[in-house]
Amino acid sequence: DKSPRINTTQIITPPQMRMPESNKFVDEMVGWFDEAKNSEQLLSDLLQKLIDEGPFVRTALIVVSKERDNAIVVASRGPDIGNGQKLVLDDPLSPLAKCFSKVQSFGSSRSTSSPWGSKAFALSPIDVDHSTPVALYADCGDERGLPFEARRIFRNMVDLLNQKLPQIPGGIPVEI
Repeated sequence: DKSPRINTTQIITPPQMRMPESNKFVDEMVGWFDEAKNSEQLLSDLLQKLIDEGPFVRTALIVVSKERDNAIVVASRGPDIGNGQKLVLDDPLSPLAKCFSKVQSFGSSRSTSSPWGSKAFALSPIDVDHSTPVALYADCGDERGLPFEARRIFRNMVDLLNQKLPQIPGGIPVEI
């Protein structure tokens, strides 16, 4: 087990959201994040909670190779995503290859920026202790858009993760 990278325990509460259900979900997640003891369990459970209690259909943790020409799904939840699935990153400027945040709310056709071709998705790097970039991915399915509240929930979860992960020991869950 790796030790924490920073020794603070304060989590900055995210801003209030528009929908009461969204506020309830985020508030519960803040409490749940406070109780997390290691990053592997936190990330593994978060993938499931974003589907079971949140607005998403698919979630994944994706590790990008050092060369940024491929990636591997180390943990996932939802249909049509498999743990151990290798993703070829043909476009060196894609959000996943560059490992930068990308939220696409809607689209008329499948997006090449999404590893699974979703019309709408959210992708963001997370500050986890790993030798190469790691991204959190979520979408609402192949045919649905990403509602405003889903985008806000995703951004809040990434913000909370990036505060909490350096404070707790561990790395990434590998469910291959």
